Amino acid sequence: MYKMKTICCIQISFIAILSLFRYDTTAQTAFSPIKKISINGYIKSLQNWQFHDNGDVLSNQLLHNRINLKWNIHSSLIIAGEWRTRIISGDEIKLQTNFKSLLQNPNDKWNLSVAWVNKPDLIILSNTERLWMSYSANKWFLRAGRQRINWSTTTTWNPNDIFNTYNFLDFDYEERPGCDAIQTRYLINANSNLEMAWGFAGSKGEILGGLKYLIQIDQWDVQANIGLYNNHLTLGTSWAGHIKEAGFKGEFQMLRNDVAPVYNITAEIDYMFKKGWYVKTGFLYNSAGKKGSIQNRNDLMFRMTPLQQMPAAWNVEITTQKEWTPVIKSGTTIIYSPMSNILLIIPTGTVSLSDEWETNLVLQHFFLKEKTWNGVLHNSFIRFRYSF
Repeated sequence: MYKMKTICCIQISFIAILSLFRYDTTAQTAFSPIKKISINGYIKSLQNWQFHDNGDVLSNQLLHNRINLKWNIHSSLIIAGEWRTRIISGDEIKLQTNFKSLLQNPNDKWNLSVAWVNKPDLIILSNTERLWMSYSANKWFLRAGRQRINWSTTTTWNPNDIFNTYNFLDFDYEERPGCDAIQTRYLINANSNLEMAWGFAGSKGEILGGLKYLIQIDQWDVQANIGLYNNHLTLGTSWAGHIKEAGFKGEFQMLRNDVAPVYNITAEIDYMFKKGWYVKTGFLYNSAGKKGSIQNRNDLMFRMTPLQQMPAAWNVEITTQKEWTPVIKSGTTIIYSPMSNILLIIPTGTVSLSDEWETNLVLQHFFLKEKTWNGVLHNSFIRFRYSF
């Protein structure tokens, strides 16, 4: 307990010191180019209550701190590092054996985390989330280190994102996972570029890399990619543009598996109405998903990977959002798997008291039709966030 208090005091003191500055410093001498350092981040308190259909109620707490540092050494050279510390306690870690292992990002080749405390009822874990250097000159761009390589264009499911797939249910992880990789991009002209990336994640001997070509055709962004995911060939394409005033995005990805190819296809349409209503609808087909009813609740795992984006094969989504005032906004996402009868209902609410302070309420309801519709799990979250 003493160690926990010490770490909390150090974090709070550091944040207080940072809050005295504007986190942008510029230094210039007669012998050096402009050097700019920027520091920002946040501290968040997340309370979670889980209600199971067997009557169990679990309570969990998370204190989450992130610090982002970027150093613009030169107009062509940048170094960046991002670190986050999580203090986790509650019923879930008491029931889950070796809960700490679930916190490790599988895309990290090298373990840059420190477990300050790892007890059955308390975990304090710090991790280096980003640590990269980038160089750009003329038509070339190169970045090496722990980074996020985003090849996806859609917002809920991300088949093209073979390097660092994210889970749309993990709303508290806005930055999304990264990977240890090298990325290089060549600007062919104003409308097209060629990008190559090589990742170091995965088991020994597994290859993760790819080549992506992007071109803009009549205000449409179209891309194609080819690569290897854990030694398996993968091919994909995506598009993003507008049909009149509606946005239209989609992705396709094929991955060769040991048994048969796996296909992921997703598309979404979104539209902003004049009175401030935002509506998005989309679908996902995942050939590795269940094509019938779910017989075992263990098949309801929502740990997305490039091979399986959802437990079920066919999935549809509709999302609505509305900004009621400059301070208050709300929304609801509904995801339904018709062949497997899985239903997710996710209402959200946000109150932004200032640029620094924000409060979020998120509910996640999971329903499954067995003989009748049953509420398998209900999650409720309340989050307080201070950004600096």
